[in-house]
Amino acid sequence: MAGTWRAVESLRKAFDVAVRRGRLDLLRSVCCKGEKHLSDHVRTAIPEPRQAEHWHLEALAYYWTGDRQRLFFVLKEMRSCGVMPPESAYASLIEISLEGRQANMAQATLVEALRAGYTMKEAACEEVFKICLHSGSYPGCRAIYEALRENEVFIESVYRKIVWLSGKYGDLRLAKDSFAELNARGIDGDEEMYIALILAFARQNDFVNAFAAFDEMRLKRIEPSARTWHTMIEVQSRVGNMDSMTALYEEALRSKVKSLYSLIEVHNAYLTGVYRCTADTRLMEKAFNDISEKYGLEPNRSSYSIMIKAYVRSREYQQAKEALLRCVEAGIEPNYHMSTTLLSMYGRAGDVRAAEELFAGLRESRVKLNSFHYSTMIGLLRRHGEVAKAMELVNSLNLMQIPKDEMLSASIIDLHGNNSRLSSAVEVFQEAPVRTVVIYEAIMRACIEAGDYEQGSKFFTEMVSKNIEPRKHTYHLGLKLARETEDVEFRNYLSRGIGVLVEDATAPVRHAQDASKASRMVFHDALGPRTSKMLNIGS
Repeated sequence: MAGTWRAVESLRKAFDVAVRRGRLDLLRSVCCKGEKHLSDHVRTAIPEPRQAEHWHLEALAYYWTGDRQRLFFVLKEMRSCGVMPPESAYASLIEISLEGRQANMAQATLVEALRAGYTMKEAACEEVFKICLHSGSYPGCRAIYEALRENEVFIESVYRKIVWLSGKYGDLRLAKDSFAELNARGIDGDEEMYIALILAFARQNDFVNAFAAFDEMRLKRIEPSARTWHTMIEVQSRVGNMDSMTALYEEALRSKVKSLYSLIEVHNAYLTGVYRCTADTRLMEKAFNDISEKYGLEPNRSSYSIMIKAYVRSREYQQAKEALLRCVEAGIEPNYHMSTTLLSMYGRAGDVRAAEELFAGLRESRVKLNSFHYSTMIGLLRRHGEVAKAMELVNSLNLMQIPKDEMLSASIIDLHGNNSRLSSAVEVFQEAPVRTVVIYEAIMRACIEAGDYEQGSKFFTEMVSKNIEPRKHTYHLGLKLARETEDVEFRNYLSRGIGVLVEDATAPVRHAQDASKASRMVFHDALGPRTSKMLNIGS
């Protein structure tokens, strides 16, 4: 306590000297002493009444102590109180956020600076946009673009990339607006921008304009690459016109796309299109075989994956298995979708022996199995009463160095629940890396299997108290728990929640989030008294 008091006193004196004598070096020396907790006391140390200089000094103090979060919020607070932060403060915060690879902080600061009326350096804007792009934050990229536009700042690289991003995410209005803005400035669209427009139109089911964009691109003598042909074949397959899609495919093969990798992706696009347009497996086989027999190329992982999906859809299980084995024999490691699809297929057909043989074959081959394979196999064995074999797989996880992710943890919890080993199920629940609705549903099922309905109800309450959104199945589990505990009040709360969920399902898409939020509010309001009494399970 004495140390904290001395730190605050030193800081207060430094603020006073900095304001009266303009000695920023004294304030800086105090802030840079290495006191990690010092930023917690900056606001306490500022004398009242606060002057404009104090705001600037507080911002500098947070900058010198390295507290980016507080620095950002004090800059926002300054603007709301009519004190304009200096441009250098925003620039400094952007710089240190970029150094720390903090995309969200860098983006929020840049947007705040632009809205404050500052014209930030173009290089800084591009760098912040790039880090948001690499972090996968489309909302962050969009916010930067809109702030630049509001501030009448034009950066061509940002505008070009936002066309592509908005097309990728199906944001048709933004794709059209940014494309038109570039055209208005005399900048012609390139192939990437046209692909983005085509995708944006297609994702809004506006196929007429998607084809019009493709035609315009060709009129401008932009030669389509494999990506464009791939995109157009995919769009044509969504229309469901097999003849037109085949004509596009054949035209693509006659084009200047000569790279083997590019050509195989065009073939795969056509194969996917045939899968969408028809359930005729023989036609699929012909398209698949043509890749090697007619065009002299080797099918890749995607080619085999599409073919296996077609066989599974037609319930041609033996052909699906043979396709997977051919894939392995060709030296191609199957992706987890291919092998887990087959395992699940055998499970639905009730052929546990075939699933075990396939799993054993995959383990003996050079295919690297992961948590998806083990989760699928454990669940399959559990559902068919092979508890001992499922437990053998669970016990081998550490030896095989298989991490327990969400689905695998849920499968193991279900296994323990079916085996009336609730304490083991709770132990797996507590060790789960992240507790999601899937994990909570599994532990509630385990409680129901073990007949411990009271504990299951507490898990439901804990889930809601942590703002984890229940699903329809979660509500039904809760109702079962409430019935068995004869908790009428809890049952009524659950019924109201399901009612909101039903309204959510029938409401327009734009109201879905509101309905979902209303559902959670019903539970928070209803379960408030229960939550406060809840046992601290698994915390």
